[in-house]
Amino acid sequence: MGRKRARARQLVYFFAAGLVLSCLFSCMPDMKRIAFKKEMPVRDTEESKDSGDGPWESLQRARTLFAQGNYEASLEENRKVLAWAEEASPGDKALFNMGLIYANGANPKKDLGKSLIYFRRVSEEYPRSPLADEARVWSSLLQKCMDLKKDVVDLTQENVAVLHENKKLAQENVAILQENTKMSQILEKTRQMEESAQGTRDIFQRTRKSFEQGTYESLLEENQKILSAPAKNTPKDRALFQIGLIYAHTGNPKRDLEKSLSFFQRLLKEYPQSLLADESKTLMDMIQENLKLNQMIEKSKQVDISIEEKKREKGR
Repeated sequence: MGRKRARARQLVYFFAAGLVLSCLFSCMPDMKRIAFKKEMPVRDTEESKDSGDGPWESLQRARTLFAQGNYEASLEENRKVLAWAEEASPGDKALFNMGLIYANGANPKKDLGKSLIYFRRVSEEYPRSPLADEARVWSSLLQKCMDLKKDVVDLTQENVAVLHENKKLAQENVAILQENTKMSQILEKTRQMEESAQGTRDIFQRTRKSFEQGTYESLLEENQKILSAPAKNTPKDRALFQIGLIYAHTGNPKRDLEKSLSFFQRLLKEYPQSLLADESKTLMDMIQENLKLNQMIEKSKQVDISIEEKKREKGR
């Protein structure tokens, strides 16, 4: 009975750990530029023009309201844009903004399920939109985070059963449960994303093609050359960012999360004003939390081994 339960727990542990890694990086081949800031993007220059009481003006108002924390009013402005645009642009931007609003951790009505619906609508209803690839990344990330939350809950229930079997291990298992709950909350606090400069988009286009072709080594060498170049105007922050992605990607047979973390840290230290700084901070947080979860799972596995040893001693 104990060995059967232990095997079931091990499957849950490995599945949860796999989901975290997949949640972070399995969507990287499709990624475009993703940045975490406190304002929603207004990507077209036309949107800043005085166009009267129309969709572009509503997008501007939606952005301002979002920055002020007035999420309901911002949603209403984006709904107006959808009503005006129907199946044309800027309807894609309105849907994308609504997805960001419902994914924002500061929104008291945060709803990852609704956020997922709006991001899926962007990619399904506007497949040619420049936001379609980014919306697919969001959809994949949100879905996997929601799945991970469910598996963490399952793991919590299993740990409660272990607490009832051995009172001496109760305090240690309670601590594990608390850490698991904290982890699920951190993973849910996905911030809003926005696209920045066209140059950053090019990074993700090139990186995506290399990831699809599996040419990790050649892409790594290319970026290492950029870092070693003496010229000061070379995009070394982009090279550091791409190397971090390469070492974090699940398809890379030489994946190394510790190395990935070190390159993101170096980017923040050497280029704190980079357009990639905010996204690097977010990826660092998620990698660190993932490593913490793996350590917690290993600790819980040791608890299982201890329980089995206790049972064998009692059975003698």
